[in-house]
Amino acid sequence: MPRPVRGELVRTRITVDGADWFDGEASCVLFGNVGTITGGIRAFDDARPDDGCLEIGVSTADGAVDWARTLGRMAAGRTEESPFVRITRGRKIKVRLAAPRTYELDGGAAEAPPGSGCGWCPAR
Repeated sequence: MPRPVRGELVRTRITVDGADWFDGEASCVLFGNVGTITGGIRAFDDARPDDGCLEIGVSTADGAVDWARTLGRMAAGRTEESPFVRITRGRKIKVRLAAPRTYELDGGAAEAPPGSGCGWCPAR
């Protein structure tokens, strides 16, 4: 079972390009500059690797049933219609977590301490 399905929600605060975007409980935060994730599932419909922006998605799914609904919408190409997903894009993204969480970066896992996380894209 994927780690977010088993994990607890964690208080998450996200700022995108200097503006508060998300403040609440989240089970998964996903960044990408391409639309498709593992398994060929389309996560970010408008992602482009050459536009200087990073896509960000937050899931508030809590438990197997919520995740099944979320992944079903993603597999059907309707990610943004999920009641458990919020998506945006930006150049400078700051993520603050209230508790440590394991994260994956291009296939390798690491631990994110509380309050850490920042992402950015080069200026175009």
